[in-house]
Amino acid sequence: MENPEIKNLFKLFVDEEGILNLVFLPEPGTLQFKEDERAQLVMEAAEEIFRRNPERHYAVLVDNTLLKKFSFPAAARKTYARLSANPQIKKAAVLYGNQFYRVAVGLVLRAAGQNFRAFDDKNEALEWLKGD
Repeated sequence: MENPEIKNLFKLFVDEEGILNLVFLPEPGTLQFKEDERAQLVMEAAEEIFRRNPERHYAVLVDNTLLKKFSFPAAARKTYARLSANPQIKKAAVLYGNQFYRVAVGLVLRAAGQNFRAFDDKNEALEWLKGD
């Protein structure tokens, strides 16, 4: 990747309840990057977690609520669709910050064909993730 600051545009971690969290962070106004670069870094970080625990399956919480702007080019959509098709992801809840994100997220969720749902309430999303 060309710009190391892009790594500061998301957090990916497993929380104390075993949920894999992907939080997209707001970008500083001066940082220039391509969304497909961020998507690739997210993919690489997630694959590293999956490699370290190959027998484990994850519920995933994707949080887009902090983003002020968001572009969703075809290359990024393809990367996120490949990631979402990983068999170690058993289900994913996606929090969206506005209606545009909901539409963009819906495109990826339909492409993934997995057990994914979009939410505007974090507590509802977590409740759904913790259920069967």
